[in-house]
Amino acid sequence: MNNKRILIVFLIMILVLIAGYFIYTSFFLKPTTKYTQEYEWTIIDEYYTPKDLVEDFIKQDAIAKNNLPVNIINYGDDQSTLRRFRGKRFAGPSEAQLQMMFNGLEDWKLVDIQYKTEKDQEIRRTVLYVYLNGDWSVGDSGELTK
Repeated sequence: MNNKRILIVFLIMILVLIAGYFIYTSFFLKPTTKYTQEYEWTIIDEYYTPKDLVEDFIKQDAIAKNNLPVNIINYGDDQSTLRRFRGKRFAGPSEAQLQMMFNGLEDWKLVDIQYKTEKDQEIRRTVLYVYLNGDWSVGDSGELTK
């Protein structure tokens, strides 16, 4: 009889722990970035129609370097994603810092790029594209922090 009570108490404790775990994960562990919620990889190949000018710039650059297909995640001008960017020139910049660094900045976009080189080496990086004087160019490259 005593063994049955110990077993029942033990099973109740396990059930309470499992219920506590699910309550904790559902209320307190939510995705912290838009990356996990909204952004998906897009494949740019010779048949892809770019959605905006920066995607067209990426496609033309990949064609010139013979790097197609290229996979991208276009974050656009999302400020929260920009603050997570760490590059060679910037570490978590704001839009005001971009304006100061790039005189005459008209627009900017943040894009994850993934492709394979001719030697089958996989490259993945986050690129900050800037629009200056009517042309898109690479402003910085690096990675996004979590």
